[in-house]
Amino acid sequence: VCSATGKPAPKITWLDDRDLDESPEIHQIQNANGTVTVVNRLTFSANRLHALACLLDHPRGRKMKAVYLEKGREGVQKSIIIMAVLTAMVFLTILIRCVMRLINRKRKKVKRHSAPRIPAKERGLHRDLSEKAVSLHKPKDQHIVYQNE
Repeated sequence: VCSATGKPAPKITWLDDRDLDESPEIHQIQNANGTVTVVNRLTFSANRLHALACLLDHPRGRKMKAVYLEKGREGVQKSIIIMAVLTAMVFLTILIRCVMRLINRKRKKVKRHSAPRIPAKERGLHRDLSEKAVSLHKPKDQHIVYQNE
C-alpha cells in the first residue's frame, strides 16, 4: 500500500525488479480542506520479487518509497541490528574512556592539593629514635661498669 495526499491529487505508480502483471486497486478520498488522498494497493506473489517501490508524482515534486519484501527485509533487519550493536559498543567505549579520564583527573587533583606526608616507615623511625633516646638517659645515681678486654 502506498498513499499520498495533495492538491491536485498525486499520481502513484509501482516500480519493481521484474514485470508485474497485477493491477493495483486505487482509491481517492476527497478531504474537507480541498486536498485528495490517493491510496494505491498492489497485491502480488512475493516469490517473484525481492524489492518493490512506489513513485509518488505531484507537481510540487517526486518521491520514491521502497518496500522490501520478507526475504529482503531479513537482510535489512540484520544490518540494522549490526549497526545498532556497533554504535552501542562505540558509545560504551567513549563513555568508559571519559569516566577513566575523570577519575584520573580527580586523583591528580587530590594528590596536588594534599599536604606532603611523612611515609609510614619514617614516622616509625622517628618514634623509635625518640624512644631509644629516652631509654639511653640513665639516672645519675646508677653505676655503669666498663670492662676492658
